[in-house]
Amino acid sequence: IYVKEGDYQLSQKKVVKQDITLILDRLATIKPSTDTDLFEIQKNAQFVGGFIDVSEITFTSRIFLIDGAQKFGVEHNTAIKGVRILGGTTGKAFHLLCDDADEYISWLTIEDIEIKGMEYGIHIQLSNATASAWINGNVFNNIRLTNTKYGIYLERNTALTHTESACNRNIF
Repeated sequence: IYVKEGDYQLSQKKVVKQDITLILDRLATIKPSTDTDLFEIQKNAQFVGGFIDVSEITFTSRIFLIDGAQKFGVEHNTAIKGVRILGGTTGKAFHLLCDDADEYISWLTIEDIEIKGMEYGIHIQLSNATASAWINGNVFNNIRLTNTKYGIYLERNTALTHTESACNRNIF
């Protein structure tokens, strides 16, 4: 799916479904009209290009949600590439989340990203997972972070061992 040059308002979350590639023209601008998550990326989906501007509203939500309930693995080619983000002082640019047992995010590629002004640039969260959840083996390449409170924030349930709940072997 190709999104041509222009300004686009989003009022609710859009899901980039499995096996879909969403390509935004470099002059395509996405702006939320309300404080809501913008994009959920499903396994084997790709999001390429564009400019996302959340600076004109109080944005406390997530721009990109990657939910481990989708079970991202080696057999998938999930990627987010070439995106420019302009934020304020709150919200999350990328949220990789495993919040239940048997969820995982692996082999995800996030590259050529510019983030200016967010509370969290990349939030990797396993804090509520009870067992057998992991976020590992992902590649974050050429990520530029400016004016983020937490550039890269790793969070996991420390009551579990690293073999029960792992957030490791990610490449930055």
